[in-house]
Amino acid sequence: MGLGAEGRRQLWAVLAAVLLLGEVRFGGGDSPSADPREGGQAFPEDPARLAEVASLLGTSAEELEGALCRRRLVAPCSGSRRRRSSGGLVEIFRPLSASEAAAKRDALATVLYAGVFKWLVAVCNEALSGGGGGGGGGGGGGGGGDEEGGARRGIGILDIYGFESFAVSGFEQLLINLANETLQQHFNEHIIGREVRLYGEEGIATPHVEWLDSAPAVQLIGRILSATDDTWRLAQDSAADQHLLQSLHATHGPRAASPHPRYRVPRIGGGRSNFAVQHYAEEVPYQVAGFCKKNKGSLSHDLRRLLSSAASPWLRDNQSHLLGEAHARQPPGREAAAGRVLAPLGDGTAAARRGDGGAPDERSPKMRARSVSEQFRASLADLMARLDSGSRRDVRCVKSN
Repeated sequence: MGLGAEGRRQLWAVLAAVLLLGEVRFGGGDSPSADPREGGQAFPEDPARLAEVASLLGTSAEELEGALCRRRLVAPCSGSRRRRSSGGLVEIFRPLSASEAAAKRDALATVLYAGVFKWLVAVCNEALSGGGGGGGGGGGGGGGGDEEGGARRGIGILDIYGFESFAVSGFEQLLINLANETLQQHFNEHIIGREVRLYGEEGIATPHVEWLDSAPAVQLIGRILSATDDTWRLAQDSAADQHLLQSLHATHGPRAASPHPRYRVPRIGGGRSNFAVQHYAEEVPYQVAGFCKKNKGSLSHDLRRLLSSAASPWLRDNQSHLLGEAHARQPPGREAAAGRVLAPLGDGTAAARRGDGGAPDERSPKMRARSVSEQFRASLADLMARLDSGSRRDVRCVKSN
């Protein structure tokens, strides 16, 4: 793939940091206090291990500890332990508990590993394309590299999601089943709908064919995820999931003004902790506990600032894979185009082109983090656009379970 010795060293450093992050433990209890002397604030039990992670990422141990063990807030107010910030605002540093610091540690490790994976997919696509154009990031297919009339030719292989229904289904299963419903609808339309229309155009008599339309289920799940986004942004407390559930029952349930035909209130439990969706395969109840927390899924401003300002050449040149195009620092006058530009690995030119040397301002409207559901739906929409734009061949495998 054309990755030199220095590029491999940088890549191993990031992966080593991910592994070592799993060894970082925090003390301090789970009752954060405004006064660190009261013992509530989290602290690394092994500072040397944290310093090793910081060195691999190209930042200082103090900065990494601050990003993990404290939460930085920006507000137009004054008070103790606050430092004047630019633009007339003040910075407020709130100590976190050990469990909160551990959650931030896990989020950092997840983003680093996912960024490496996205970068690797982009590099593979770039190599398969023969070096022409940028390396697009998407999952599941390599390009052929032959271009004609400005359009790239390629072959993609899609392994369709499996429908999931567990004893306890949650947020992850709802996303997976959304993809499954969407792909099922696409499959039915192409295999059944178009064939029936083609037979009619040819004057061939065909029996009436009926199939379950997935469009209502796709619409309902989209509304549920939109409500999850709204609840997450308006009520970020322990009661957020219950607020969401009550809103869903009131909007789509049997007592709503316009009940949705695919929405169900489960008989067991009376819908006090779950809701159900009638999918094409079966009815699936979803436990709402953890919906809002899992939907947040993005790095805190503190960790985004840390990664944006890290000295590691790999982190510096692959911001879009780590933080997404909305958070990546872009050269002046250059539009961010997801999957279009593959930054060279560790040559230092990205920082030189940027010329700012600082982290993006989280007060900017562009810094609003996208929820997990927003990212998933955008990725799914891109996948469907790719399927619609190409010539497709379907292989359906049926195997015994």
